[in-house]
Amino acid sequence: MSKHVEPEIFLIAETNLNASGVEDLKRALGIEGWESEAGSPAEWLTEFAGKSCYMSFDLALNQNLSAVNTRPNSEYVKNAIIGNRHGSVLEHSTVTLFLMNVSRVVTHELVRHRVGTAYSQTSGRYVRLDQINYYVPTCILDNEIALGIFEEAFRAQEAAANTLAKLYDLNNTKDFALKKEVTSAIRRIIGNGQATNIVVTGNHRSWRHMIELRTAMGAEEEIRLLFLKIAKWLSSRYVSIYEDMEILENGECRFEYGKV
Repeated sequence: MSKHVEPEIFLIAETNLNASGVEDLKRALGIEGWESEAGSPAEWLTEFAGKSCYMSFDLALNQNLSAVNTRPNSEYVKNAIIGNRHGSVLEHSTVTLFLMNVSRVVTHELVRHRVGTAYSQTSGRYVRLDQINYYVPTCILDNEIALGIFEEAFRAQEAAANTLAKLYDLNNTKDFALKKEVTSAIRRIIGNGQATNIVVTGNHRSWRHMIELRTAMGAEEEIRLLFLKIAKWLSSRYVSIYEDMEILENGECRFEYGKV
C-alpha cells in the first residue's frame, strides 16, 4: 500500500587521505613538521591545496614570502580560501550521498546541476515496484479534502500498475525481455511524484552552490526540505568549508561570501 514519505540522506563515500603518500610528500617538500588542525580529510585537503598554490608551508619554499600563515584550519579555509573566492580549491574533495525517497519531481531538477556532480538514479525501466510512495506538499497536507484526492490518485496508479503486472504474470515469468518491456510501459502511468532513489556525488564547491539555490524561497518545497537536511549535515561534518553558511528561520541557506 502506498504511503507518505520524506527524503532521507545517507553518506556512502567521501574524500580520504593516503597517509603514506602524504608523509612521503611532506618529506620530499621538507615540511615534515607541518601539521593541520583540520577536522576531516576534506578540510585538510582544502588547506593543503590552497597552501600548495603559494608554497606557503615554509619560508624556504617561496622566497617571496615574508611570513608563514599559521592560522588554524578553520580561519585559513574561511578567509584565505572562501573569503578570497578561491573556489577551485574546494573542488578537490567530494561527498557521495544516497538520497532515498525523493520524488522524480526533485530528481528532474537535481540532475540539471551538471558541473562537479555525478548521478546514478534507480531505473524505472528495470525496477518494478509494487508500492508507490510519495511526498505530500504542505498545501495538500493541510487540506483534508485535497489530501483524500491526492492519496486516491496514488492508490489508483499503484492499483493499475499491479493489475498490469498481474495480467502479464510478471512475478512468475522468467522472460526478462517481457519484464523489461512491460515495466517500461507501466512507468508511463506513474506520475513524477513517485518516490525513488539516487546516488549523488559532488565536490564541495558544487554542494555549496546547490544548497544556496535549492533552499531559496522560490525553490520547490520538497527539494528545499532535502537540501536543508543536506546543508545541516555537511556543515556539521565539514565545519570549516561551510563555516560562512547561515540558516535563516525560513530554512533558506545563505553564504557570507556568496558564490566562490
